[in-house]
Amino acid sequence: MTLSGITDKTGLDMVPVTKTATWGLAANKDTVAPTIDGIAVTAGATGTNKIVVTFTEDINAVTAVNKANYVVKTSVDGVAWNTTLTPLNVVYDAANMTATIIFAETLTASAANNKYQVTVKNVKDLAGNVQVEGNSLVTPQ
Repeated sequence: MTLSGITDKTGLDMVPVTKTATWGLAANKDTVAPTIDGIAVTAGATGTNKIVVTFTEDINAVTAVNKANYVVKTSVDGVAWNTTLTPLNVVYDAANMTATIIFAETLTASAANNKYQVTVKNVKDLAGNVQVEGNSLVTPQ
């Protein structure tokens, strides 16, 4: 910015001054990718059709509800991953930073010790940082 043509109270002209400044959000830009704070399956005695993923920061809702960003596989023994479940819907709760994945199948905490491998990928935060793909082994409670 250059200031020129300015006079003081006595009528003297100010010497033109040029200064460069940087302002805005660049210095405070979020460069940290979101991470998963927790994954929960609360099946109870009758089972559930939901898995809740909690993020560490607010997430872009479009990427949070994209069903393709969640892969869930089932296993009875935690070794052989037999079936991939397809989400029917994903609901994002911005106030709690949670994505609830809803399935047609019932997820159970049976005597067979069912386990679920949940993979989350391509979810972005509000600044556009992409969450690093990761998976977690979940046993229903």
